[in-house]
Amino acid sequence: MSTVLDLQTVTVESFIPLVGTEFSTESAPLTLSEANTLRTPPHIPQARQPFRLTFTGAPPLLPQGVYSLAHTSLAPLDIFLVPIAGSADGFTYEAIFN
Repeated sequence: MSTVLDLQTVTVESFIPLVGTEFSTESAPLTLSEANTLRTPPHIPQARQPFRLTFTGAPPLLPQGVYSLAHTSLAPLDIFLVPIAGSADGFTYEAIFN
């Protein structure tokens, strides 16, 4: 059964068990390589602890944009991905939740 995540309230803990697993997109599969919390100044109120997801994937480059990511244990998620690094072997993408 697929878990449905609310992207407005989801936390990094939902993604940590999925590090190293594959997410599919319409264009190419991506591997979740990291799920990390981000530091914020203590004087800025936050509804949740901000976090970052990092994905890696083989060419072709996915341009910055919203992608529907599917995983065997999750309902599809529409996530805004930004390419942050690349080489002939592949690309790294980032999604920030704050």
